[in-house]
Amino acid sequence: MKHPTSTSRGNVIRHNCETGGCYNVVHKYPIGMFHDALPRNCQFTDFDAVTEVGGAICIIEFKSDRARWPVAQAILIERVTRMDVPGKGLANVGFIAVADNETGSVSKFKRCANGKWSDWLSGGFEEMHDRICKWALWVEAL
Repeated sequence: MKHPTSTSRGNVIRHNCETGGCYNVVHKYPIGMFHDALPRNCQFTDFDAVTEVGGAICIIEFKSDRARWPVAQAILIERVTRMDVPGKGLANVGFIAVADNETGSVSKFKRCANGKWSDWLSGGFEEMHDRICKWALWVEAL
């Protein structure tokens, strides 16, 4: 499988699995090696996308099925969105989206702000994109 490249500013994986091996095997660091470094049952996680705009954080996690959504990631997003951003208040946001990895289509998503999740929203990629744009403009204006 060859991952797509992009002519836009987007960060796209430029890796050919047929010639370079499985991306996750070759490039993904085994964060499980740190399992004994943390107290209790705490574990490291990764998110599909994280960015910072004006000191505020936006986290995105894509899943192929709502039933596979790890509780720990939801809790972490809730806690991050309850963190005060100096001079901006509660400005961090998180999204969980049910998406098709091959087509990039989003069938539904939830938004988390101030530690609270919205209901499932069915606006698809365009609606999610619009909400992220509005968040970024709002954060920049603060």
